[in-house]
Amino acid sequence: MYGSQLNKSEKFKELAKCICINITAFDYTGKQSGYSRSVIKDADTNETYKGMDDLEIFFIELPKRDTVGDDRLEKWMTLLSSKSWEEMERNAKGDYIMTQVYEQAREIAQNESMRIAIHNREKFLIGQNSLKEEGREEGYEEGYLEAQKEFEVKEKEYLEKIKKLETELKKNL
Repeated sequence: MYGSQLNKSEKFKELAKCICINITAFDYTGKQSGYSRSVIKDADTNETYKGMDDLEIFFIELPKRDTVGDDRLEKWMTLLSSKSWEEMERNAKGDYIMTQVYEQAREIAQNESMRIAIHNREKFLIGQNSLKEEGREEGYEEGYLEAQKEFEVKEKEYLEKIKKLETELKKNL
């Protein structure tokens, strides 16, 4: 997304700011606050790379909405945490933009092809996560088996060396 803004021979400074907002219904960051902002920094110097301050990653954790300290953001988090259409409508009341969001969400909920598309996207993401997790598990298992084989080879080599040393020691005694 970020790099696709550029055409051949254009300069990086021509890139527009890129903001990624992750909204979770669970504790993701492990921080006390339900809001966090990340930027890319050098791991050794902790300095932000020149030009990389245009990349920002936000995490908004809905269960922690009372810890944010920003009334507007807390109101959005409350709206997104609504458990029913009635609750969402009440939470949006009096705010033009939030009312528009509520109406748009109702429209999507009533549009079967949009719901199917959203459902298919969610299934795809779940499938991707499952594949990653299976890959990790297979990788751990393969790594364990490989380490075990390596250990057995080393153990055999050491035992052979010990036998040689014992033989030489017996000869010298």
